[in-house]
Amino acid sequence: MCRILADLLDTKGLHGRGNLYLKHFIDMVVKQLIDKDGQFNFNLSKAKVVVPCPTSKGRFIDIAIDDGTVFIPIEAKIYTGDSERQLADYAEFSREMNSGGFVPVLFLTRGGYKSSKALDSEYVPVAFDKHIVP
Repeated sequence: MCRILADLLDTKGLHGRGNLYLKHFIDMVVKQLIDKDGQFNFNLSKAKVVVPCPTSKGRFIDIAIDDGTVFIPIEAKIYTGDSERQLADYAEFSREMNSGGFVPVLFLTRGGYKSSKALDSEYVPVAFDKHIVP
């Protein structure tokens, strides 16, 4: 699932639609859930999608979108839950990577459920059916 989603978000993806899907994702998910005040500007022309994205602690975030200033980590758990300190470590890495302000981990699950192992400030629940499918 991550590779399919990453390809759709990649401006050079096999879909051949350029930045169309990434722009929709930024507008419909990131701006709605994270950047409600419009504090950072994501540069679509510089966007890179990394799958998986290694962290400084040797962990791997499922998908990361980065324009050189804004780093958006996405951790997908479609049929499993998060492990101990997983989202905390990814949030810490996001703090290191973002020069324009903290971006919490987008915690993508089928129903947008909350983690029982992470602080609410470290992540934002994202529902596959509510936020991604549209």
